Amino acid sequence: MINKEKILELAKKNGKIHSKELAVTFNVSRQYVSMLIAQLVASKELIRIGSTRSSFYILPEYAKAHPHILPSRFFRYFLQGDSGKFCLNRLFRAIKFVIRHFSGDLGK
Repeated sequence: MINKEKILELAKKNGKIHSKELAVTFNVSRQYVSMLIAQLVASKELIRIGSTRSSFYILPEYAKAHPHILPSRFFRYFLQGDSGKFCLNRLFRAIKFVIRHFSGDLGK
């Protein structure tokens, strides 16, 4: 049976995990896997990249070691204003986002 510890172990081993792959591997429903993953995301043990079925999950350590994994639109949105010029306020929001998601309790 799958549990949160096994999910974290697989994320550490493989780098990225997908809920559909976990459901097939452990022969459980995708909804059950999604519930476990949602709890791990809420506790900041996993980071969700993407949306809906195309999303995958990574450990914060993996994101630190592989910053290119973050979507480029993340950087475009936070670091540039609508005119395409550098926006200081969005930079501060980006820094807070990274601290909150990658530094555990430091962002609180």
